Amino acid sequence: MEFKKIKLKNGLTILHEKRDVDVTTVMLGVRFGAVNESEEEKGIAHFIEHLCFKGTKKRTTFQIASEVEKVGGMLNAFTSEEVTAYHVKLPSPHLDLAMDVIFDIFFNPIFPEEEVVKEGNVICEEIRMYYDNPRLRTMNRLKECLYEKPFGMSIAGKEENIRKMTREFLLKKHDDIYCPENAILAVVGNND
Repeated sequence: MEFKKIKLKNGLTILHEKRDVDVTTVMLGVRFGAVNESEEEKGIAHFIEHLCFKGTKKRTTFQIASEVEKVGGMLNAFTSEEVTAYHVKLPSPHLDLAMDVIFDIFFNPIFPEEEVVKEGNVICEEIRMYYDNPRLRTMNRLKECLYEKPFGMSIAGKEENIRKMTREFLLKKHDDIYCPENAILAVVGNND
């Protein structure tokens, strides 16, 4: 195995580990998660994560998924307390495709108005689902008791916050946060 870390002139940090495997994983993360949100913004990192998959300047929602899946790959994302990250896992010869898709959804999302409404509803349903799951509800209650707001609040946010977030507000926040100097690209696989 061979490990490299470099920082590009535009500020993007790149981590690369060459491994003799048939699969490559590419992850592009932004240093923004639930701990970076105010009480009024709670849930915005997670909301933006959902919307990045809903179309870009050059791809539809369907194209984003199908381009990766047709070569046997998987595309997903997560939001945690400290980071929001997007990841692709696919056969190593398709690294260029992984990079193209992941950079496109990360830097060029368009947040269509109808998708903002639709995903807002999806997230509100997720929030209600957490209340119906005893284990998740207990974990969220423990967090609420251990930490002051906004740190003790759920990563998904509150329904009233989600419903107030407009396309313009979400896009502005995305554009402010999703920049090379605030991002880390990690690539592990049989690639140079």
